[in-house]
Amino acid sequence: MRATLISLIAAFALVGACEMPPSSDPPRAVPAAMSDAGGRMMVRTEIFFSLSKPDGSGVDELDWDKFVDDSIAVWFPSGFTVEDAKARWRGVDGKAVSERSKIVIIYHDGSDQTLKKIDELRRLFMQRFGNKSVIRASGEVWVTL
Repeated sequence: MRATLISLIAAFALVGACEMPPSSDPPRAVPAAMSDAGGRMMVRTEIFFSLSKPDGSGVDELDWDKFVDDSIAVWFPSGFTVEDAKARWRGVDGKAVSERSKIVIIYHDGSDQTLKKIDELRRLFMQRFGNKSVIRASGEVWVTL
C-alpha cells in the first residue's frame, strides 16, 4: 500500500510539474448567461490535502484545525470553504485505496501574489505533515454574489 501511495504521489507531482505555455488566444467573449451586472470572472482553486501521513498515521482534526487557523485563515481572511472528502484510486497492485482528505476551495483574483500564497500553503502542509504532494486545481469561473 505504501508503494502504491508513493506511486500515486509521484504521478501527481509529475502532473503538477507540467507547465502550460502562455495562451496566444484572444480573450473570450462572456456568454450572455454570464453577463449579469453582479458577476465577474474569478479563479476557483481547489487544494486537496491528504490526511494520511507517510508513516501510516493520520492528521487528526486538532492538527488540521491548527493548520487552518495558523495558515489558511491568516492568508485568506476574506474567506474559503473546507470540505471533508474521501479520496479513492486503484493502486498499481489493482487494489482499491481510500483515504480521508480535505478540500479547500478559494475564489480569488488569480494574481501571482495569490498563487504564491496558495503554493506556500501546499509547501507548509507537506513540511508539517510529511506529505510528498498536495494537489492544486484552478480554473476560471463566473461568480455572481
